[in-house]
Amino acid sequence: MRDWIRHRLTYANVMATVAVFVALGGSSYAGLTINGSQIKSNSIAGKKLKRNTIGGARIKESRLGRVARARRADRLGGLTAGQLQQRCPSGTVHSVGACVERTPRSPEPYSIAVGMCQTEAFKGFGEGAGRLPTWPELYRVMNRSGPAAPMLTQPGELTGDVADVRADGTVIAVVLTDPSGRSALVPDSRMEGGQRPYRCAMEPTNNEVTDPQE
Repeated sequence: MRDWIRHRLTYANVMATVAVFVALGGSSYAGLTINGSQIKSNSIAGKKLKRNTIGGARIKESRLGRVARARRADRLGGLTAGQLQQRCPSGTVHSVGACVERTPRSPEPYSIAVGMCQTEAFKGFGEGAGRLPTWPELYRVMNRSGPAAPMLTQPGELTGDVADVRADGTVIAVVLTDPSGRSALVPDSRMEGGQRPYRCAMEPTNNEVTDPQE
């Protein structure tokens, strides 16, 4: 057996065997020490990467395009964010989350004014959409600046705030008499000076109407 091996152990056979080991060993060594500088740009296909191995820290989000199925992600019911902004109807001015009429209505007692605002002021927005503005809402409206700012009607305008209720059930309403904040109390009556000008108010909506900052 030894003679058979010695007979076939030639220089060519030895060098061929050494070459095989060098080739195999060299490949293993290269695989263990390869780095980014040795990789040619755009030379590795995405399908060569193992699934779920690239995390957010490795991705520059600003370079990512919009996913096809997410093109409507910034819409709700087909409406854009701009269309969903709350707005006020034309003829009103925005104040502390309410839309208050620019033009005052003729003097009425408190209960009549409340009923008119609920039934007549904003018919296109549903029954009961209107109401009298609160004292803070009316105060803010009367203190807006600019050429289109509303003017307080004398001798003061009704608010939706109630100061008291008499023993006979008569409501005592709060009236704003001056933009500085001075107020008065009047009974819900056509007597005793209870009739005062008033404006109606409503909550902002998403309808296609005038911008509240107009």
